[in-house]
Amino acid sequence: MNDIERGQLAEAVLKNEVFQDAFAQINTEVFNEWQREPNEAKRNELWQLMQATKRLQTLLTQAMNNGKVELKRQSALGRMLKLS
Repeated sequence: MNDIERGQLAEAVLKNEVFQDAFAQINTEVFNEWQREPNEAKRNELWQLMQATKRLQTLLTQAMNNGKVELKRQSALGRMLKLS
C-alpha cells in the first residue's frame, strides 16, 4: 500500500461518524474515570490510555496528511513532465 492509499484510508477512518462517536465516548469515559479515581497507579494507567488514544489520532492524521502531500507531489511531477 502506498502513502496515497494509506492517507485515503486514514482520512476515511477519521471522518467516519461511528469512529468519531466511539473515540469521543472512550475519551470522555476514560477522562471522567481518571478524575474520580483515587488510586494513583490506576490513575496513571488511565492517563496512559488517554495518551494512547491521542497517539492513535495523531498517527491517523499524519498518515492522512502524508498521503495528501504525496498526491500533490505526484500531481506536480505529472504537470512538470507534461510541460517537458
